[in-house]
Amino acid sequence: MTYELGTGAQPAQNQAVGKPVELGVLSNLVTTYLHLVLTAAETTLDRRMRDHVLGPGKGKLSSLSVIANNPGISQVELARLFGRNRSTQFRIIRDLEKRGVVRSEVDPTERRRHNIHLTPLGEQLSSELDVIIGLLDEQVFSVLSESEYKSFLESLKKLCSFNVDGFDQLWTTSNRYSPHTA
Repeated sequence: MTYELGTGAQPAQNQAVGKPVELGVLSNLVTTYLHLVLTAAETTLDRRMRDHVLGPGKGKLSSLSVIANNPGISQVELARLFGRNRSTQFRIIRDLEKRGVVRSEVDPTERRRHNIHLTPLGEQLSSELDVIIGLLDEQVFSVLSESEYKSFLESLKKLCSFNVDGFDQLWTTSNRYSPHTA
């Protein structure tokens, strides 16, 4: 089966030939469907956040949630946690500062480190945003039973604990997936 990105699993059509788009090997990969689900969720979230004080844009809610639970976390730590490059995370934090929800302080012991804290407005919005995130998660995964959801979540947590370095190591040491084998 094929899906059109960002439309809530609508069949995609190849307009040139009038047939469904074939994904080839992608149709049998979990990462393809994780990407489709994530993209659909982000599109929905952006629509919902259009009129919110934060506005649309990737990375804001996740960054705020982590900052709320880890006052003083650095921009570099946030970037590393979410697999973002530093400049992307910097833009997210700068946008949140402009909107008055976070403040960045230079670390007194390491001048290159910027510690991020919620402002009073950020603290006020934090619980509201947790509800928005929870409702989105509930909507996205409403097709799963409670036990399926818990099992899926535990599987994803297990995969996340095997970080990017672990994947890189497998890629370069495995005969099957090594880019160095013909």
